[in-house]
Amino acid sequence: MSIAFKARSKAPYFLLSNFYGGSEFTYMSMRTNNPNLRDLYASLRDNMDYETFKRYREKLAQRKYYKEGYTDAYAKTYDGKQYYGFGILAKLISACWKPNDNMKRRLKVVNEIAKERGLTGDIKQEDFQQGDAKTNQGYMKTALSIKFRSEPYKRVLLGTYPNKLYERQGNRGKPSPWAGEDGWLGKLLMEVRDELRYTTGLLGKRKRPVQLKF
Repeated sequence: MSIAFKARSKAPYFLLSNFYGGSEFTYMSMRTNNPNLRDLYASLRDNMDYETFKRYREKLAQRKYYKEGYTDAYAKTYDGKQYYGFGILAKLISACWKPNDNMKRRLKVVNEIAKERGLTGDIKQEDFQQGDAKTNQGYMKTALSIKFRSEPYKRVLLGTYPNKLYERQGNRGKPSPWAGEDGWLGKLLMEVRDELRYTTGLLGKRKRPVQLKF
């Protein structure tokens, strides 16, 4: 059996998405050498409420979402608690590497947000590094390992065993190497799940503990 998920999935599988639990911010923060941009990702990951998220999302997307009657697909409830897909902001910000007019306008907004949060607004297009497949998968593995140490993410991921995991492809644009049945994200999640099963004693003990590099 397979479990296909997206940020818009029903509970509890939306929690597997990078947009929840901070992993998208952590991942993107490793893909830049600009400390100001790294600090912006960390600030948005660690210190943001829903009202601020809504305001930033509209500014970055240059679009009005939160009209009367709007249902936010990134506001979910699980086990009596509210969760928000704040990581969509990391995706919007990281698209500023693209050399088109829309992204140039968005980059100005990114710097405005950085200044609003007490950071220096010196983020440039070249600060968004693309990286190669191996490097990016390594960064993502680290980000996922950090996220799934915490509850309820750990419990949800362990509860998917032994099913295959993969992120569903989006409906727009070209297919992503992260999504699909052979996508990178599902494979990394299953690796993290196996490591959690070892460290929690579900498959015995490793001879050596898992070492994470930051």
